[in-house]
Amino acid sequence: MRFKYNLLHFDKLQRQSVDGKRFYQLPSGKLVKSVTTIIGEKTDKTFLVEWEKRVGKDNADKIRLEATRKGTAIHGLLEQYCRGEDPVVMPLHQLQFNKIKNVLNQNVGTIYGIESFLYSEKYNTAGQTDLICEFAGSMCIVDFKNTKKKKHEQYIQNYFVQATVYSLMFEHLHSIKCPKICVILAQDDHFTEPQVFFKDRDQYVDKVNQIFDTI
Repeated sequence: MRFKYNLLHFDKLQRQSVDGKRFYQLPSGKLVKSVTTIIGEKTDKTFLVEWEKRVGKDNADKIRLEATRKGTAIHGLLEQYCRGEDPVVMPLHQLQFNKIKNVLNQNVGTIYGIESFLYSEKYNTAGQTDLICEFAGSMCIVDFKNTKKKKHEQYIQNYFVQATVYSLMFEHLHSIKCPKICVILAQDDHFTEPQVFFKDRDQYVDKVNQIFDTI
């Protein structure tokens, strides 16, 4: 067995789409926006508008669709791998998958949750996180992303905020401290190693409180 498992119970939440935005229905029946929807609403999209103008709307839509398809495929493979399965990997994704797999093999200890639903009445939100596990010896939320080229930290702060919200919701639901977050970026350049951002969660809590309406 490649990993140890102590899988916790997570309520399965129902997703809904309202005006193109993702919502989740909580066990209480309350409908809340997803984590990614809220972060997206609070993010300055000026650079995306300028990028779309440069490349053209049709080309931008094509690039977004390709990225979504690739991200979905890689996520699915990694989910299977984390569950102890041996996924069938298409040649197109083989090198990217192998490189992230190596990162997981070197760092992941016990796994507590895979594609787990998390929610918070306090933050009025919910979402689904890729992996909850011991990473490099610490309890950690791990999120997988894909990118066409190397990213600088200043441009992916929302990724860290997203993982931080998940860690806070996990702590509330299971009373287990989760002080670390990790974002792993697989690049389209198959010969480039993934970027691994392993962070202290607490440095992003203030940003979470600014973005999410607490009650």
